[in-house]
Amino acid sequence: MTDASASDESTTTTDVNPATAPAPGVEPASLPPNTTSVESASGGAASEVASGAAMEPEPATTVGTTAVGVAAADDKDTNTNADEPTTVTGTDREAAPPATSAGAPTDLEAALAWHRPAIHGIGWIEQGYVGLDSDAEPVYEQIPGEVRFTRVSAGGNYPAAAAIATVVGYWGGSASYPLSRDDLERAANLLSGAGGGADLDVWREMLDTDDREAIYVFVGDPNRRSGDPYVRRLLDLSDSGRQHVPYGELRWWPAEDATTDPYPLIRAWTEAWPAVLPLAHELKEVFEDRWVRFHSLPESKRYADSPDEDEIVLRRHNVVLNELCAGVDEILVIANNVSSTPYPSTASPEFAELLPAHAFWTSVPWHYSDPDLLFAHLYASRRPWEPGALDDVLDAVAEEEMFGVIITPTDLRWLYHPYAGGADIILPTVAERDALAAAHAEWRSRHPSGL
Repeated sequence: MTDASASDESTTTTDVNPATAPAPGVEPASLPPNTTSVESASGGAASEVASGAAMEPEPATTVGTTAVGVAAADDKDTNTNADEPTTVTGTDREAAPPATSAGAPTDLEAALAWHRPAIHGIGWIEQGYVGLDSDAEPVYEQIPGEVRFTRVSAGGNYPAAAAIATVVGYWGGSASYPLSRDDLERAANLLSGAGGGADLDVWREMLDTDDREAIYVFVGDPNRRSGDPYVRRLLDLSDSGRQHVPYGELRWWPAEDATTDPYPLIRAWTEAWPAVLPLAHELKEVFEDRWVRFHSLPESKRYADSPDEDEIVLRRHNVVLNELCAGVDEILVIANNVSSTPYPSTASPEFAELLPAHAFWTSVPWHYSDPDLLFAHLYASRRPWEPGALDDVLDAVAEEEMFGVIITPTDLRWLYHPYAGGADIILPTVAERDALAAAHAEWRSRHPSGL
């Protein structure tokens, strides 16, 4: 699977001291990341760094902590502890002492002697594709230490945490607990009796899924290291702020180790196409008046079945691209790889061959598997243009080995999105769209919608 991530962190770290976790009634300060806004061509400073406890992004573009030239949040892995390194799990952790501070715990908390977690979240243990079974059906296996979060809270939503804690016996500190279907059902019933809310909606949706194992993760003190990989994954996601990004917000997390400053390309995109992120499937919806679709094969056939049809697919792509690239010497290829981690995960060999790791440009939110909190990691590569220069990319798209591809000149004047079966093109003006559509009318759909 292209969205399965690979762990690259050490597994032996320092234990969490449950006694340092917040007590009932004491809500720890939230830990939103620093953010950088990149303003559009309308004017204003090129960048502005801001941080604070409450984050309500208003600018058209927001860039996360990994931006080049922006001070990153403190690295939690630099903290040390003189105690014997141990690994915290949901089964071998010593129980925390009962909470004693006075406060206003919720009804579910009243029956618990616990320390409120600073951060908590629920998700699925990740699965990776391993092949086909004897009936040619895909087979997936769990990837230990990897989690696809569906709901994350920092400094709040304690009834949800308390409902899970009641079921699994959590007292405090940092730990993770795999949840059976019965566990999640019991917790959902407890939370329903306490008023429900958004957490309950997500849990009910998860209960409708039978083929994956859920996990709940608690973080007692975010500044103390944990040997639990699920705890580290929760800290990574919480630090990114992904859980606060609603659909429609233009949020960017640029590559922090990029060899060149990624901001010019981000800024250029937001100025040329201000209403959308570089997610190819969204383009036709936002710029419908300047959009045209061409099909790759006669009779709107989606997949080629012969070498002759393969040649037709490439020829149609190259004919249109060559017309668009009149006077263009260099083009930009953008593609995405979706994962549950804020940083790029292991891509397929086919993807990595065409867009290697050093081509990673930026990450943006991916909302098309909600409630899963996912990222689209965008890769960008410049290539000299001549007909046939992109046949390797176009072949990979036709074979569905690459997705979300956008081909564009370096000034981003037009956008070309090839997919298995055709291409969507966004032109600078309606007149240019009409002219291109008329030039290749026989390649267009007969459907009134143009799809």
